[in-house]
Amino acid sequence: MIANRHLLETLTDENMNFTLHHDGTSKHHIQFESFQVTRNDWKSFSAGIVEVGKGDAATLFDSFTTLLADSISEETNGKTCPK
Repeated sequence: MIANRHLLETLTDENMNFTLHHDGTSKHHIQFESFQVTRNDWKSFSAGIVEVGKGDAATLFDSFTTLLADSISEETNGKTCPK
């Protein structure tokens, strides 16, 4: 829950620049992608890890947006985020 809050605060802070990193690996023919965020103050944290069917750009984008949606839903207990 704290990690979700850090992720959402970083991604929604207009004064915070960040870099999104990802890396992939596979084990027993199952592919995984992990996502990390590094803020402009050099603090880094994991945004999450997901199982993916393939490593193309569209799949990675969909995986990251799903990860964000899950983080938002968990942080807001399923309620819509205020704008």
